[in-house]
Amino acid sequence: MKKSLRFISVLLILTMIVSSLTACSKDKKETKDDVAVSAGQNGESAASDTKEPIQYSVLTVFDETASADYDNPNDVVSPAIKEKFGISVSDVTFNGGMTPIERINMLVASDTVPDVVIVDNPNIAAFYETGAFADLSEYKDLMKNTDKYISDIGWNRLSVDGKLVAIPGDMSGGEIDLENPQLADVVNDPYYSRPGNWALLVNESILKQAGYTVKTVSELQSELDANSRKITDEDIQITPSIKTVADLETLLTKVKELNLKVDGKPVIPLSLPDWGGFHMSVLSAPTGGWYCNPDTMEVSGFLFNPGMKEFYKTWKNWFDKDLIDKDYIIHKGEQYQEKVASGRVAVVFPGGIDLATVRASLKEQGSDLKVIPWPETSANSYVDASFPCGFKNIMINKNCKDIPRLLEYFDWFQTEEAKDLMSWGPESAGLWEIKDGVKVFKDTEFANDVISNAKTADGRGAEYYGLVGKDYAPHAKATLCAPAILFNEKSVDRSYPLKMDAYTSSYAYVSTEMLNRDGTVLPSAGEKSNTASGYYWSVIKTTKIASLLSTKSDEEFNKVWQEILDDFKANGDYDAATEEMRAVFKISLGK
Repeated sequence: MKKSLRFISVLLILTMIVSSLTACSKDKKETKDDVAVSAGQNGESAASDTKEPIQYSVLTVFDETASADYDNPNDVVSPAIKEKFGISVSDVTFNGGMTPIERINMLVASDTVPDVVIVDNPNIAAFYETGAFADLSEYKDLMKNTDKYISDIGWNRLSVDGKLVAIPGDMSGGEIDLENPQLADVVNDPYYSRPGNWALLVNESILKQAGYTVKTVSELQSELDANSRKITDEDIQITPSIKTVADLETLLTKVKELNLKVDGKPVIPLSLPDWGGFHMSVLSAPTGGWYCNPDTMEVSGFLFNPGMKEFYKTWKNWFDKDLIDKDYIIHKGEQYQEKVASGRVAVVFPGGIDLATVRASLKEQGSDLKVIPWPETSANSYVDASFPCGFKNIMINKNCKDIPRLLEYFDWFQTEEAKDLMSWGPESAGLWEIKDGVKVFKDTEFANDVISNAKTADGRGAEYYGLVGKDYAPHAKATLCAPAILFNEKSVDRSYPLKMDAYTSSYAYVSTEMLNRDGTVLPSAGEKSNTASGYYWSVIKTTKIASLLSTKSDEEFNKVWQEILDDFKANGDYDAATEEMRAVFKISLGK
């Protein structure tokens, strides 16, 4: 009898241990004091009776290395979310100099694919083809709060062979579903702006030294502080005007002829991240990606697009004249950041750098970055594709043990409860108070700087506490490894008088209409087109463009150009990808 009781006791103990060790995937270390929460009615959260912790590992293809936000001792958001849900992030893997395809293939080969992968839209199909990721189709109904913002087209973009294989990670490059009656008021919301695109920036000090006049960012800010209003063409105008590609070349040439130096190093007329050439190509081509002529229905992509060879001839001419940073092809993010922040770059492509830090550095030098319109082109485009599901998206390892609970957790990030927590921090952090019935930050200086997307004298901004900033950008480990806010009706600036930021307002004014929404420009949308896209980014961009820029004559340029096209066709599955995209364009253009 005693043996039976002892055996039953052991079984009970083992059962309790197993139930307390539920995790997203194998080999996770957990704590017992985490509290699990599941989604409740109306999109808000409801406490669960269980205390089963989940830790999930993450791969993000968008960062080479970890930023300070991933290990921020002042982060008040991540601990609050962990306390509420019993869900937290364990290890985070970064690209570390590899392409997304190289990194995922390495992880698949070693059977170390993290639980959650934050992947760019064009690589979704290629990642799913590795066999490592779950079909999420049966769980879509768990994403009710997210579904409110995503159109049917957006969900389709996250599908492969009719299977839902990813969920939206953010809406960068895309638009929420404004045809949804639930979002009818959003379009008229003064705090909502349509997503924009890339725009060129110019160092104001260098611009003036080159003989140009402009309304500076600080001058415009003074006007907006005195009278909040919409941005106009006059606010962004540069004299002499930069309306054509030739005008832009004139500016770059004038900068070069000044022979300016900073700390003994020459000022660079134009610099950009290593991937920036893809976007700069719209100076002559309709897009760097997939394009369909709406009249002929001829489909092309990448270097095969009309105007692309013309662009690279111009680009090589600028490269040979030292109008372009010769190191841009091998740029690391920190190298580009240092050049721009030191004042050594005249015209800046804004991707891949911390612009807030850059602008703070330039302001100390008596300058700033002024946004300028892209030159008009023969392609009459200079746009990128809109992503109706966003550019960053989330895939889940098929071996995750509790996918439904994880998806409910991710869906919670689109609730008002979540947005309030991410924007203001938990009450326990003591950052805010209710005054005259309105939530405000206790520290007025801090509030003003958060609204202005700036930092206090002692270096505190939204990111200091891991809060979501004015641009919806996440700054806490928990929010960096979960879906970003798609629309923030709890944003901090709603508690204060509307204040326009001259820089961000100008950038939005210039770039918003540069995003292609007419269906003639699309991202990759299938296995073949993603294979071609992956080949472009992993091979053409990293090695072939360098060989093109190193040619010594027009004859050699033409020869290498044709070799690159032939290689793309032979090894990038380009022809099959074009056929695949032709079917997609027929849908987008209603043909």
